[in-house]
Amino acid sequence: MADPAALSNRLHLFARPSHRDAMRVFFTEVLDCTYDEVDGGLEHPVAIVRAARGAFSIEYRDDAYAADETWRGAWIEFAVDDREAMQQRLREAGVPEFRHPGSAQLYYRMPNGQVFRVIPNAVLR
Repeated sequence: MADPAALSNRLHLFARPSHRDAMRVFFTEVLDCTYDEVDGGLEHPVAIVRAARGAFSIEYRDDAYAADETWRGAWIEFAVDDREAMQQRLREAGVPEFRHPGSAQLYYRMPNGQVFRVIPNAVLR
């Protein structure tokens, strides 16, 4: 029997163009990721965000979910060496946080409303 499907370390998000500057600042200044924009032949540039172990793209579209609707999409995990320090950085940056009733974890919202949480790198080892 063949091996089961595996998840890769890439994803693609959608955000409204009005969130573009806030998303750039969030990823570069808060999460310390690299952020570049490329012309993908679309109405707006596509952002390429590179994290420590993986990369993802953000497609800016006028018809992307509104910030109060993105929680319905996939939720993302960012792994860091020092979760408490990152959580403090997120609080200092004013990133909204909340608790889901079905989890003891703390969750956050990106500028476009996308939900994520921070986990320690040790969980991945």
